[in-house]
Amino acid sequence: MDVTKLEGCARLVRTAGLEPNVLQRRAWALCLAGKDVLIVAPTGSGKTLAAVAPLPSLLAGSSAATTPETSDGSVRAVFLVPTRELAAQVARACAPLATEGVAVAAVHGGESFRAQMEAARRAALVVATPGRLLDLMGEQERRETARPSSSPLSLSRVSYVVVD
Repeated sequence: MDVTKLEGCARLVRTAGLEPNVLQRRAWALCLAGKDVLIVAPTGSGKTLAAVAPLPSLLAGSSAATTPETSDGSVRAVFLVPTRELAAQVARACAPLATEGVAVAAVHGGESFRAQMEAARRAALVVATPGRLLDLMGEQERRETARPSSSPLSLSRVSYVVVD
């Protein structure tokens, strides 16, 4: 395991004002090795940062690590959550990713569809509720009309998925 990548994860967590814990370090090693990971732990145990801290390393060398100014419009990671409240909370927890050049967008119901579509198109990581993600992918419109009126959000380049 590349110690530099593990330390990058730890640095990201410290950016959030926290100290990395055992759960996070174990998860990072598995994620960075390309393994599927299932984390079962109590609320407040650091699961979100365990899942997202490896992203800068995993997306490095691809066009995924983008800022809004340099984005190629390719979502490379999806963090799926059940509620809009949790989407907002996870997006806030992912804020340190910006220091590593990974743009994050939260997409969920109750907010402007157009603004969320624009944000998602600039992001490498999209934190989403299932319904809004389907909306952005054009599923609702495809079911209701013969042709979508705008280009749907593509997930064809996603290589990292977190389900909460």
